[in-house]
Amino acid sequence: MENIINFYKDKEVFMVGALDSLGVPYTLDNTEMKSYIELVADALSQHGIHLTYFNMSSLGRNKTWELQRILKHDYSIGEYNRWNQYASLYVISGQREEESWPFPTNPNFVEEFYKDIPHSDIRITTQLQTIENPIFLYSCGGMNIRQYLKVNSEMDFEDVKVCFKEVVFRAFHHIRQTKQDIRNVIEDILSLNPNMEIYVLGVYAMLDEQIFRDLAFPFVFWYNAELKKIISSYENVHYIDIVKVKDMVAKKDMHPTLEGQKYIAKQLIKKMDDVCFKKNNSFKVE
Repeated sequence: MENIINFYKDKEVFMVGALDSLGVPYTLDNTEMKSYIELVADALSQHGIHLTYFNMSSLGRNKTWELQRILKHDYSIGEYNRWNQYASLYVISGQREEESWPFPTNPNFVEEFYKDIPHSDIRITTQLQTIENPIFLYSCGGMNIRQYLKVNSEMDFEDVKVCFKEVVFRAFHHIRQTKQDIRNVIEDILSLNPNMEIYVLGVYAMLDEQIFRDLAFPFVFWYNAELKKIISSYENVHYIDIVKVKDMVAKKDMHPTLEGQKYIAKQLIKKMDDVCFKKNNSFKVE
């Protein structure tokens, strides 16, 4: 943390975490209801950094193109919070016609997590544009692939076989599109402020069973390698490896436990410290 403290000392920082469900701390074990975003914010604040932050992660509205719409609209934190609370409640309650939410959730999540969010008048995009030191913790892309691959769950066996072949043949198209989605949103975020630092989380296999998460590792490894290639094109964009989270997910679920959230937070802080070390040294050279 020493390099982070030295770099951000006496500076105002605004940090946003978005957008998929990885940052929604709803699992039963997570009684503190803190995701990696809250945990990183706690660590920075406890070391005297003047930090304002907002967790934009969503169970319901979590595709890359939705993040682009949110940033364009320039919601206030209060407006987005009310919108996201409804979206999360809708998913958890299983009322969406196309999809239910079968996983065990913290029964207090919706009522407690969205209560008394501070800084409700801050407009998210405006703050990112005007603050001296904006930080964006970006987790998205996996939900795009899931959306692109969505099929009708009521098909009979023969229909499923046909659809499966189509999905396999079109898989690389879906992934290419997702990669372009990610590139587009990274460029949108960077365009807001020349001082923007973006930390992009890789993926792990978000599958219900451990055996399937293990079997999917080759694909995850390849996908993360492709993600790194995108990130390498940008000076202020940094990759965070979280593949080990596949061993730290909630029972009968695919989301990180509190242990998993803490692991992601540690990975982020470690990378942020490396980035700040380089920045501190570059200033010394100048």
